[in-house]
Amino acid sequence: MGDEIWAPGVPGMQGEQMTDTTSARLTVRAALQEQAEEYGFNADPLLLDVLADAPLEQPDAGWAFAELGAAAWEPSRATAPAWVGDLSVTLPSGHRLNVGGLDTSGHQRSDRLDLATIHAPGHGEGGAFHVVKVTEGGRYHYADAAPRLAALRALGVLVGEYVFVRPENGTGDDLRQYAKHTQFRRGDLAPMADFEKGRKAPGGKPAKRAEADHNVRAVAEFVEGMCELHGIDRCLVYLTLPSWQWYARAASDQLLDRLAKCSDLMWAEYPRDGNGKDTGDPTTWSAGYAFPRLERAAEDGLPWPRPVIWQWTGRGKVEGYSGKIDRNLMCPDYYRATRAAYGNA
Repeated sequence: MGDEIWAPGVPGMQGEQMTDTTSARLTVRAALQEQAEEYGFNADPLLLDVLADAPLEQPDAGWAFAELGAAAWEPSRATAPAWVGDLSVTLPSGHRLNVGGLDTSGHQRSDRLDLATIHAPGHGEGGAFHVVKVTEGGRYHYADAAPRLAALRALGVLVGEYVFVRPENGTGDDLRQYAKHTQFRRGDLAPMADFEKGRKAPGGKPAKRAEADHNVRAVAEFVEGMCELHGIDRCLVYLTLPSWQWYARAASDQLLDRLAKCSDLMWAEYPRDGNGKDTGDPTTWSAGYAFPRLERAAEDGLPWPRPVIWQWTGRGKVEGYSGKIDRNLMCPDYYRATRAAYGNA
């Protein structure tokens, strides 16, 4: 490429290739600053510098603050903590995961979360996105979800929300409860159904066809309901290998395809050392290869071609919070897909 530089998403320059690097960088930076102000974001100068120095991979990928975040979490190691530069993992499908983020619930008390430090632009260890639990089943809702999401939006963090679904007796009540408490706005990450429970086979054994069909149908109906509620095409589903094997694997291909048709996958799998201990390091694997559980699930019929978000530890540490926290990596192209699908193109 030499001195050539792309000017992604800048009106009047979209897709144009410029050879004067200094002029191009200043023009891109000025346009991004103007658009950040138009969107109401307080664009940190470091983020603008990072994006101007490392433009996005797609020349026609229109601008949004999410893109700024996506680029900001892949800067040179000279302008970012080592953990940011090191967190780049490749899926078996060949897609990269390198945009850091968190998910939290009531287990992380709001009075102990210093969100401004956790998501400090350019160097906060919390990364570029944050997903918050809003409800569980048909009765529980997390009262701090709304103020936490508002605080994150004020910081310019890309936010999302999730529901811990309880499909044992259907998910109609789950959807009604969620509809009362959702904080979703267009431009957020897609809402997510956390699928970790369901009916089991008699004797407390993994679900067979009847139970698995019930579970997957109920979750699909819930996800379709979320999509209809918000006028969007796809949401997210969170799975682990145990939840896949216990509650969903035996379901019919038709029902699994129905669920995958209206959702993308967030997958939880923690790298472990030779003793089976969570290493807390997404770049190391005891067996010498990545995502053994994901590959096992794929062999068993997992209907999604790849996850778009990977939860790589449930025991993470970040500056700004003294306890354990879930940490994640996201495919950078999911930012673009989110924007295109949910009206922020």
